[in-house]
Amino acid sequence: MLGLRLQKRGNARAPQALSSEERRFARGTRTLADLLAPAAVEVARNHVRLEYQYVRVLIVVGYPRTVAAGWLTPLLEFEHPIEISLHVHPLETASIVKLLGHKLVQLQSSRLVEVRGGRLADPEREVAFEDAERLRDALQRGEQRVFSVSLYVLLRAGSPRALDDLTRRVETTLDGMLAHSRVAILEQERAFRACLPTARDELLAYRNLDTTSLATTFPFTSGSLSMERGVLYGVATRSKSPVIVDPFDASLENANLLACSLSTKGMLAVASHRGSWVLGCTVTRRSSASSARRLSAYGISWTAPRSSTSHACTSSTRRCASSQPCRRSSTRARSS
Repeated sequence: MLGLRLQKRGNARAPQALSSEERRFARGTRTLADLLAPAAVEVARNHVRLEYQYVRVLIVVGYPRTVAAGWLTPLLEFEHPIEISLHVHPLETASIVKLLGHKLVQLQSSRLVEVRGGRLADPEREVAFEDAERLRDALQRGEQRVFSVSLYVLLRAGSPRALDDLTRRVETTLDGMLAHSRVAILEQERAFRACLPTARDELLAYRNLDTTSLATTFPFTSGSLSMERGVLYGVATRSKSPVIVDPFDASLENANLLACSLSTKGMLAVASHRGSWVLGCTVTRRSSASSARRLSAYGISWTAPRSSTSHACTSSTRRCASSQPCRRSSTRARSS
């Protein structure tokens, strides 16, 4: 066993207080807060104004009963840029099991009272009893844990009218997801601080979720694809973000283009090749002689495949490039 004894050095110098001139000089220097902080902040009843931008925070207070993996995708791929803040705090399993035991006793007592009175069982109470019993058993077996989760949606707009319109659209999207939200009335300042990247939830609008329900919110990313450098293929349908892919990136060792027949795969490949020229790439495409004439109009070089088993033939002469009878035409002649 190693014992350590710490002693305070007698000659350690205590920090000296700054003089009035030094404090004045320190206040006159430019800090990081001066660069990041807005010039003016106005806190209203249902929004916060940051200079010329209006901000509003929505609190998700109700969640659907059953969810699938990635159920937050409609929010992540919303047509307008929004910010989502998720705070997760784990709870002690022993205390939660004790609270669930008391809750089951209350629900069972209500069931017995209804049975003695000759009344029908309440469906909501029966579902709550089954859920509480199932969660308690899972916690006792160590299969689940309970977390306090708060979910906030931060909206930004250039005017109050645009902010109200964006709020209605986001609330409609949440209603379609069977999730309920409300505007943080008279709590916008604390709600805005809860959405900052400081991991501090000052609003404390928690809901209890188990491990399985919490895991359905991940992966917490959208389906957009945008690399640092590459070719612009188009714009995503839901997120409206540009799809930029570099087909010659090291992470894409094998890239395949799959589509139905006559779906203009060649035209997409030609557009990709022409866009690759901007990156300084030389493109060589192996194609048949029949399609080479069409590709030559776009400036794509090609080389006909040479093999002893198969040959590239043209559709007009039915004659291969190696001056040998084409197997395709010979087969058709024999069949006829």
